[in-house]
Amino acid sequence: MLYIVGCSYSIDCYWPKFLEIDFVNYSEPGAGNQYIYTVVNQLELTPGDKVIVQFSEFERIDLILDSDSAFNSLLNNVPSIRRRDLQDCVAWCTGGPRGAWNNNSHGKKYLASLMREYYSNHSQKQNSFAYVTATSYLLSEAGVYNVLFLTKDQFLKDKFPTQFPYPAMAPWAQENNYLDDDNFHLNTQGNKLYYEKFIKNF
Repeated sequence: MLYIVGCSYSIDCYWPKFLEIDFVNYSEPGAGNQYIYTVVNQLELTPGDKVIVQFSEFERIDLILDSDSAFNSLLNNVPSIRRRDLQDCVAWCTGGPRGAWNNNSHGKKYLASLMREYYSNHSQKQNSFAYVTATSYLLSEAGVYNVLFLTKDQFLKDKFPTQFPYPAMAPWAQENNYLDDDNFHLNTQGNKLYYEKFIKNF
């Protein structure tokens, strides 16, 4: 089986729609690298499987909670936040500083002060280093064929040049005029070309 894990750049309506094989897609809009690592850690992989991991922006903040946590009920009332029930936990993809907890009244009331107090660029970058390292280890130990690529963070590509052989999606799209009308995601032509150049032969 082919598994895909990423953020909105890798949801079904973007480049995965060009795949001609069956796949399971765990990508979520607003997902950060903690969510991506958490999903990979819970995959029950066999040596014949393949995994495509698209790491997200380092600023993004995910909340990984116990399934029976009372905080899940509170988060259900926050608009735009994404919930994903996994094997032994609940993952909430908040989108980070530009995301759900900072662009609506519920998020600002319950989450913004906590997020700004606890998370910093320095800690988030360190965490992303750890998530990339741990994810690479898990995939290597499972003996599965895998490819990793990035949304935009050049510092991760500089830190892990062999793990990220392909250009980050957002800068590549901007340089080649393949951004969508939202000026953030790749447009249809960009998704198709990125898939054909960097993913198809995987």
